[in-house]
Amino acid sequence: MCGYVPTNPHPTIVFDPTLAAPNTLVPDLVAAGLGSINISLDTTSSKKFAEITRRNAMPALLKSLRMSREVTDRIKVNCVVMKGFNDGVEDFEGMLEFGRSLDVDVRFIEYMPFNSNEWSETSK
Repeated sequence: MCGYVPTNPHPTIVFDPTLAAPNTLVPDLVAAGLGSINISLDTTSSKKFAEITRRNAMPALLKSLRMSREVTDRIKVNCVVMKGFNDGVEDFEGMLEFGRSLDVDVRFIEYMPFNSNEWSETSK
């Protein structure tokens, strides 16, 4: 969840608080030199979010994001696009509006194939 690039004389620390850390840590991490924050959010739909994470944690994630936005402007929201789940026009428009409303960067990322996620050319 937290990492750095050791070859850089000025390490970049990146933090992804998605479902992992209390949002109260963000201001202290920024004060300690946190370079940027990445948040994984594949949908703006509470129902779809609960389905994919198996948690009703959207309110906590949004609280972390808003708190993060108060202390830094270096925030990226990563959205993994999955066929049949969040690949509709309304999904893209929702994510773009979400990014605009909080003035954060939204990156759309391709679903990554690996064995444990049962990825296949036809299903994802």
